[in-house]
Amino acid sequence: MKKVRIGLVGILRNARGHGIECLKNRNARVVAGCDVSPAGREQGQKWYGVPMYPSLAEMIKNEKLDAVIISTPNWTHRQLTVDALKAGLKVLCEKPMANTLSDSKAMAEAAKKYKGFLTIGFELKTCPIMLEIKKIVDSGEVGEIKHIHFLQTPGQKDNDWKISQKLSGGLFIEKLCHQIDTFRHFLGDMKSVEVYHGPNTSRHYEVMDNCYATFAFKNGAVAHISFITGLAAANYGLKDSDYPKYGHSLRFDFIGTRGSLSYNYWDKSLTTCKLVKQKDGAWKSKLVSKKIFKKYSAAQLYESFVYQDRDFIERVGKGKKELFTALDSYKTMQAAFACEESARKNRKILL
Repeated sequence: MKKVRIGLVGILRNARGHGIECLKNRNARVVAGCDVSPAGREQGQKWYGVPMYPSLAEMIKNEKLDAVIISTPNWTHRQLTVDALKAGLKVLCEKPMANTLSDSKAMAEAAKKYKGFLTIGFELKTCPIMLEIKKIVDSGEVGEIKHIHFLQTPGQKDNDWKISQKLSGGLFIEKLCHQIDTFRHFLGDMKSVEVYHGPNTSRHYEVMDNCYATFAFKNGAVAHISFITGLAAANYGLKDSDYPKYGHSLRFDFIGTRGSLSYNYWDKSLTTCKLVKQKDGAWKSKLVSKKIFKKYSAAQLYESFVYQDRDFIERVGKGKKELFTALDSYKTMQAAFACEESARKNRKILL
């Protein structure tokens, strides 16, 4: 496997995590970076000791690259991705694809046009807990999954672009696209979405801060999202085990025809139950196991892009195809934008 020459597009904030993983990976080498801000380029020079450019075009012109990792604001993704694919580079672009559906479609079309490698940062598919859940589901232990429910009660975000409706694209675009992608990963294609939401309680938010969403699938399964921002105190920097004391919840429940799986983010547990027929003919759930993933932090287990970056580097280095295609990610974005439309129009949206 050859060492992959990577250019970092975007240096600060989340981009730092990608850079760290590239430095740790013996099969990758950061050869350059680019950032529109002088502060970003200065910091990148200190962190990586490689040339830093004010634009992707200049980096491509002056450096020999195999791939780029794009970690910039949502509204910049389309042009950067298309330019990188046109230059023949493999691309890992942070989620969401873009903050408009037309830009998301343009990215998927560019991957097809240039026969390129484009993967979007829906990292839940490569994180340890979802790999474990997928393994159990595929084994048939809990039967066919008919219902998935996701619940989150986070604290409020700071006043930045991620809570701007225009810049982020909305709650389902910036944040809940992860969960939509996970639903699709387990249940396949959707046929409709419907979102209910109340008035915002966080006065500085432009995006929805509370909602309930229903997703219907072509195979008859259903999925739900319950998202309530104002229920938890906005405390950060705590131990994982302390967050529930301040009202924070995050869990996934998978209900199958033969049993269920429940994943609790904060205590890092996965509970498996099986349906057992009683003597009187009734079917009741029986606890089979409760596994605690002690070696991981909550973030490492569920939402770390370390595993996604490793997969990307390995696939590029070995000449393999993407783990999932740009078209698949576009379908996720279609559903996410349909959620925003449903909330605006207060009705079900067919896909």
